[in-house]
Amino acid sequence: MHGCEKSGIGQHFQAYLKNEDKRNQLVTFGGHRYNHLFCAAGRTYHHRNDIKNFSDSLSDPNDLMKSVAFDIQEQVFLSSVRPLGIIDKLITGVLQLKLEEYSKDSTALLEEETLFPDEMLAKMRCFIHSSNLKM
Repeated sequence: MHGCEKSGIGQHFQAYLKNEDKRNQLVTFGGHRYNHLFCAAGRTYHHRNDIKNFSDSLSDPNDLMKSVAFDIQEQVFLSSVRPLGIIDKLITGVLQLKLEEYSKDSTALLEEETLFPDEMLAKMRCFIHSSNLKM
C-alpha cells in the first residue's frame, strides 16, 4: 500500500509487513504500464487481510485510511479485484513479460513463436468457462 505522500501511510504499512515477516507485493509503477490495474488488483487481493489488520491497528486513521478500511471489507470490492488479479496472472502479466522479452530480442516473435503456450490457453478457457464469461 503506497497511497499518496500526503497520507504518509506507505512506510508504516511496509514496517507492519516487515514485522509480520511478509514481503510487500504492492509496487509502484513508473511510466505507462497497461497492466497496472490488473497487477495492483491482484496484489491488493493478496494483501486484503494484511490491509484490514493494519488499518484496524491504527489508533487515529486519516480519512483515506478510513475509506480503505471500509472498502477492504466490502465483498463487492473484493469480488471485483480478485478476477482482475486472475486476469493478470493468466493473461496480461504473461503478455507484459513477453513484451519486455521481445523488446530486447524479437527473434522468437519473428519466427512465429506462440505467444501463449497451449497449456496456458487451456487454463484461460477453463477460467472463462467457469466464470460464465463469453468469448
